[in-house]
Amino acid sequence: MGRRTYEDMCGAGVIWGYRRPIVVCGGVIPNVTTVRSFADALADAKGTIWVVGGKRIYEEALQHPSCRAAYVTLIPGDHMTDVTVEMLSVVMANWKRTPVVEHAGLCFMFERGGWKAEEKYLRLLSKLLVAPIKKNRTGIDCRSLFGCMLKYPLYDEFGNHIIPLFTTKRVPLRLVLSELLWFISGGTNVDALHAANNHIWDGNSSREYLDGRGLAHYEVGELGPVYGFQWRHYGAQYVPESEDQPTTYAGIDQLQGLIDGIKADPFGRRHVMTAWNPADLDKMALPPCHHTVTVVVSEVGDKKHLRLLVDMRSNDMFLGHPFNAASYGLFAHMIAVLSGCIAVEVALVAADTHLYVNHVEAVQTQLQRSATGPPIVRFAERCFGDGFTIDDFTAQDIEIVGYNPAGTISAEMAV
Repeated sequence: MGRRTYEDMCGAGVIWGYRRPIVVCGGVIPNVTTVRSFADALADAKGTIWVVGGKRIYEEALQHPSCRAAYVTLIPGDHMTDVTVEMLSVVMANWKRTPVVEHAGLCFMFERGGWKAEEKYLRLLSKLLVAPIKKNRTGIDCRSLFGCMLKYPLYDEFGNHIIPLFTTKRVPLRLVLSELLWFISGGTNVDALHAANNHIWDGNSSREYLDGRGLAHYEVGELGPVYGFQWRHYGAQYVPESEDQPTTYAGIDQLQGLIDGIKADPFGRRHVMTAWNPADLDKMALPPCHHTVTVVVSEVGDKKHLRLLVDMRSNDMFLGHPFNAASYGLFAHMIAVLSGCIAVEVALVAADTHLYVNHVEAVQTQLQRSATGPPIVRFAERCFGDGFTIDDFTAQDIEIVGYNPAGTISAEMAV
């Protein structure tokens, strides 16, 4: 609440009970937590918080993706207030409205509800808990289902660009983004990831792992012609980064071709990029799990809506999928920015959709949590300028707003 709201409620003799008020103001109030902004209040709060005004705080709260519900009580009589019902009506026009009778009058409950896309993911995790067990190359058994698809919106009813960063556990955005930028660069060595303090590929580039793959001639850290190489240099003769490399590869830049194709013929049906190159599979530390991207653009009024489909041969649903959903959601937005479209949806379909048996306890913990709204993604103004290319994106160009997940749930990756 704001300082005036706090003072008015204290003057009215409000009893706080077990809840300690958080007041947004510039000063200090004895025995009360004070913060300088609504964002700081969210960061300070533990669990559910209730927002009780004033006007600016209401506006920020109602438009925040983590806002779950608003309770508006209509009390008979002429009462002075600095917050109008009109403001509430505009902000929550598309929310479900349920009347509830209370002793003070008619109370309207505006319920945004949980994030349905993440709830579908949680339901799939529940199904995997009782799915048939299947053996695999890692030596850790899986519970597996065939051909599961999950779709995630990238554009909400308020006109915000959103990203599928799950809220029932923290997904490390910094690692997601640094890996995606590494893919885009065409990189094949973990040194570039280490420069960003990202170690998610270390298990697949160790001496023991490389030797087991028949890649003893690779130095530790080398991965071979994996995702980024296929995106940017498909068909080129791969040379390890530890050796002398050609100044430029003679292969096909599929990623730039994808963007150019969307710009030239947006409604075409051949916007495809693949990382599955049979000629290079034995040179890769790990053949691609998410192997093919297909983009479909449709016309809605004077806008072009972009949807991106990811085909996967295999998907670890507890550790891998949250990472993949966030990464390709962000990737779809980047492609849309460069091609003059609006990214509205990303879909991931996996042939072998699985849950490792040593992740069961972690999943059971996650299933006890409730999904909240997805965060908003914003791009720097320079990303929309003439001459800006896919290679120009940096981590500083991308801002994620309103990501307030539950805590991290750790589990060991099967290598």
